Amino acid sequence: MLQDGNLLTGNPFDLAGVRTLAALANFQIEHPPSRQNVQAFADMLGRKPVYGEDIPRLQEVFDAPDGIPSGQVMDAIWASGLLDQIHPRNVYRPYAPTGSVVVIVTGGTLGWMMRRVEELRNRSHNWVTGMVFGLASGTRQCDTMTETGYPLAQEYHQKTGEYPREGTALQELLEDAGFAPRMVEAPNLEEQVRLLLDRAPMTANATIYAPTNANATWVPLRIRRVIRESYGSFDEDGTQFVFSQDGVALASSPEQARDTANYQRPLTVLPAIGRTVEELFLLQQ
Repeated sequence: MLQDGNLLTGNPFDLAGVRTLAALANFQIEHPPSRQNVQAFADMLGRKPVYGEDIPRLQEVFDAPDGIPSGQVMDAIWASGLLDQIHPRNVYRPYAPTGSVVVIVTGGTLGWMMRRVEELRNRSHNWVTGMVFGLASGTRQCDTMTETGYPLAQEYHQKTGEYPREGTALQELLEDAGFAPRMVEAPNLEEQVRLLLDRAPMTANATIYAPTNANATWVPLRIRRVIRESYGSFDEDGTQFVFSQDGVALASSPEQARDTANYQRPLTVLPAIGRTVEELFLLQQ
């Protein structure tokens, strides 16, 4: 579905692996799905800003005390497609823009921001890049267990005694990659997009490209949705909004799960699956 399918059709619960996860968690899927049912599914899989914060509860839900769930859960996670590389596409089909684009790179954990910037570097040679906006939290520090080991965080800590905020880190990453970003900082993605539209309303007339990383497929879908809430004609034909993501391996052992630079911890995929199902549902409303 996520590779080349039309994201505006079909039941969002038909995303591969989702019904298996619902059954294993004793969650009742409605047919047809209601907004409340979809929201409850996403709530069940986790809403924490940093996915790892949901791990203790998900260890109980899916009986995975060491962080590696059963084969059924692992197969469902992998089948979802959230960890696969996705080449540039719109909500209808694979699609690469032509000419200048406005780029939106979002904040997140430090490792994910690094991958989003790298995805931008890998793709931007295919078209002329226009303005680059960085959307990030202005308050969250990059001080989680998986972030403090990166050189950027360590160097910043040595200079200031603190770890960088998301916005500070994302700006430095984009500048180091040769871009001149315009930074927009707000507590969450929805507020960041709305603030961007307030400051640069012509963005809604542009072609927008949003690079992301595996396990964050819902992020560009949410960006598009929030823009359309303010500008209903945005991307009606699918030519105004394009996204892509890199791929990552799924950790299958506790040792691999500790190597967060090269593997995705299984239980941190579950919150992303819930949010992706929710955004797929909202795309069709």
